[in-house]
Amino acid sequence: MNGPIFLAGASRCGKSLLRSVLAESSNIAATRRCDMWPRFYRRFGDLAHRPNLDRCLAAMMRRKQIAALRTDLDAVRSAFAAGPPSYERLFALVNEQFATRGGKSRWLDQTATADAYADEILCAYPDARIVHLVRDPRDCWAALLDRSGTRRLALGRFVREWTTAASRSARNEVRHPDSYLVVRYEDVVTRPAQTVREICEFVGEPFSEEMLELRASPRYARADAAAPAITAQYVGVHRSALGCRTRAHIHAVAGTEMRRLRYEVDRPAGARDRVRAALVDFPVTALRTARRAGGRL
Repeated sequence: MNGPIFLAGASRCGKSLLRSVLAESSNIAATRRCDMWPRFYRRFGDLAHRPNLDRCLAAMMRRKQIAALRTDLDAVRSAFAAGPPSYERLFALVNEQFATRGGKSRWLDQTATADAYADEILCAYPDARIVHLVRDPRDCWAALLDRSGTRRLALGRFVREWTTAASRSARNEVRHPDSYLVVRYEDVVTRPAQTVREICEFVGEPFSEEMLELRASPRYARADAAAPAITAQYVGVHRSALGCRTRAHIHAVAGTEMRRLRYEVDRPAGARDRVRAALVDFPVTALRTARRAGGRL
C-alpha cells in the first residue's frame, strides 16, 4: 500500500507523538500543519487557468510549514499540466515531491481538521488512510493551559471544537470503515506496542518495536536512554490541573461524546458551579461559536 496517510484530531490530542512514531518507518515522509485542505482547497477558482494556479501556489508558499518543504515549483507546474487540474492533485504533487526527495515511497499529512474533509480526501485518494486521534478533553485543556497559560475565554471554543471533532470521527468511521480509524491517545501511551501495531496494520506499514524508541525525533529525546520514549505520565493530569467548575463545563458540553469514547465523566456539578456555567461559561461558548459560525462544522 502506497496511499497517503492523514492524521486528524483536536488540539493536544497526541497527533505529533503518533506522527513521530510513524515517521520512524523507512517508507513514510511526514509533514505537519501544512493545512493544505482547510486553507487552500477550492479557494482560488479553476486551477486549469494558470493565474489561479499561480495565486494558489504563491499563497501556499507563504505558509512557513509548506515553504519548509522546499518545493520545486517549476517541476510541480510541469507535472500538474499533464493531468487533471484539481486541488487534491496539486496537494499530492507537493507532498510526493517532498517524499521522493527524502527517499520515501509515501507521505503523511498531519492536519488537525482533516476529519472535516474525509469524504473529499477519500474520494480523491481511494487508497488513503485517515487516523483520528482522540484524547480526554480535560487532559487536552490542561495541556493547552500548561503550554499557553491562562486562556479562560477560549475554553468554550475549545470544548466546542473537541466535541465537533469527536462527533465527526464517529460519522467518518461509519461512512468509511476500511479507511478511517479512531485511536485513543490513552491507548497509544498505555499499550504502545499493541496499539501502534494495530495502526501500522491499518495503514499497511510493517511494525517494528524500534519505532517506539523515537530515535529520529529530537522532540522526544530523553536524558535517560533507558526510560521509555512513550509515557503515560500525562494521562489524567486534569485531576490536579483543573478546577471543578472547568471540569463541569467540559462535562456539560462534551459529556455525550466523552462517554461514547469511554472517558469517565465526574458526578454532576454542584448548584454553584451549574449557576456559574449557565451565567458565564455557556454565554461565552455561544459568543465564540457565533463568531465562528462561518467555519466548517
